Amino acid sequence: MADIRDARQMLYENLRDAECPKALMDECMTLAELGQDRTMLQKLSGQRAHLLDEIHRYQKALDCLDYLIFQLNRKESFGRI
Repeated sequence: MADIRDARQMLYENLRDAECPKALMDECMTLAELGQDRTMLQKLSGQRAHLLDEIHRYQKALDCLDYLIFQLNRKESFGRI
């Protein structure tokens, strides 16, 4: 059975690997110590939603660039750029 330090270290490393902000990492570590898993789950779900919003924002930017590249490759008339 894993000892509590191993569980804490695994949680910390997972939060770090997920690129959670330091403040969220600290908050989750405290919540874990207090056994407040439901609250930690809510915080992590919020972070997940934030990351998904970022993905969508970057996807939109990529789509715009792809369209511009497509237009330039087809030599559509843009006039002078």
